[in-house]
Amino acid sequence: MEETKQIVEILNNMSSWADISICDSNNHEELIKNMSRIMEYEIHYIKEAISIYIEKSSESISGYSTNMMAKLHVLNRYIFNVPECIDVNTPRYGSFIGIPIENQDVNALWPLRTNDAGDLELYDDFKGYIGESFMAIEEFDYFLKEYGIREFK
Repeated sequence: MEETKQIVEILNNMSSWADISICDSNNHEELIKNMSRIMEYEIHYIKEAISIYIEKSSESISGYSTNMMAKLHVLNRYIFNVPECIDVNTPRYGSFIGIPIENQDVNALWPLRTNDAGDLELYDDFKGYIGESFMAIEEFDYFLKEYGIREFK
C-alpha cells in the first residue's frame, strides 16, 4: 500500500498537460520524468493509485477536473505501448479536443510522440475537453489488454 501512496503523491505533485505550454521545455521534461518515476512501480500499484487519485477528487471542490483528466490521458499513453495510428472505430474513453484524425486513422499516442532518439516527448498543447468525464481506468484496462506495457531502454 505504501507504493500506491507514493504514486498518488507523484500524481498530486506533477504538472498537468493542461497547464504546460508547448514552448515550456522544462515542464515537458519534468512531466516525462514524473511519469518515468511512476513506471518504476508494478502495474497493479499504478492502477490502484489512479483509482484512488480519481476517487479522492470527489472530495475536492473542483472534483475530477480537466487538469486531472489531462494528466491521466498522457500517463496512460506513456505507460502503455499505444500506437500512433489506430482505426477510428477503436474504443476511446475521453473527448480531448485536437486528437489528430486523418481519413480512418486516429493518432492514439497524441499528445506524445517518439522523437529521433526513440524517446517519448510531449509535442502538442492541450486544446480542451468536451463531454463526459475521461474514463481513465477503463482506458488503462483496455490499453493493458490491447497494447501491453511500454518497454523503455
